[in-house]
Amino acid sequence: KLLKRLEALVRWEHPVAGRIPPAELLPVAESDTATIDALTDWVLGAAVEAYQVLTALGMSVPLAVNISTLNLHDVTLPDRLEQRLRAGGMPVQQLCLEITESAMFNDIQCVMEILSRFSLKGMRLSIDDFGAGYSSMKLLRQMPFTEIKIDRSFVGDVTTSRDSRTIVKSIIDLAASMEMGCVAEGVETAEAADLLEQLGVCDIQGYLIAAPMPVEAVPAWLEDWTRSGSAMPRDRAVSLGNH
Repeated sequence: KLLKRLEALVRWEHPVAGRIPPAELLPVAESDTATIDALTDWVLGAAVEAYQVLTALGMSVPLAVNISTLNLHDVTLPDRLEQRLRAGGMPVQQLCLEITESAMFNDIQCVMEILSRFSLKGMRLSIDDFGAGYSSMKLLRQMPFTEIKIDRSFVGDVTTSRDSRTIVKSIIDLAASMEMGCVAEGVETAEAADLLEQLGVCDIQGYLIAAPMPVEAVPAWLEDWTRSGSAMPRDRAVSLGNH
């Protein structure tokens, strides 16, 4: 087993409505550029703080943070983020930015410039929910992504749907041919994990590994997970949700 990365997940603890998940929160935030910028800025700051907590607990592991395509309008963003990482003692190589496809790119040239600046600074770039949004072969060819994350809608029924299995296999082969990493998200059963391994996926992420947890709980979980007789192959690299 190999813990490859932790993913920072945002939740809104509303005083009246309770916990509001990203599926409900993000569409509202993305309806206003200033709001989604402020939310992303807060999440990135929280990720740096989480990295500091993990470092203090004796763990040095990369973190992934989701950012919206609507955040990609300011060419100063890469420089500002780099400064924030350095101020927090987090190496830029320890951050992976997952670009969600919840909104269409408005200015392709600006987006390309911003993503290229992220890449040149050493940050990894992952295209999230691949196959369920506005992704295209042209987008993959033009943008400096280093990883594809297969949308959970295909992964969830990969063991029962021939169509989903075919799509997942095609995405895995595409990633390999483009020398990109490939993550299957939403893996919940050992059966699905075994099949994904046979199909050639690089990494898996999902509740089979662990449910989201506070960052302080990660070291204890990792010790138990590493010691346990998990069904996961010893060489399996995984991503873990964290909030």
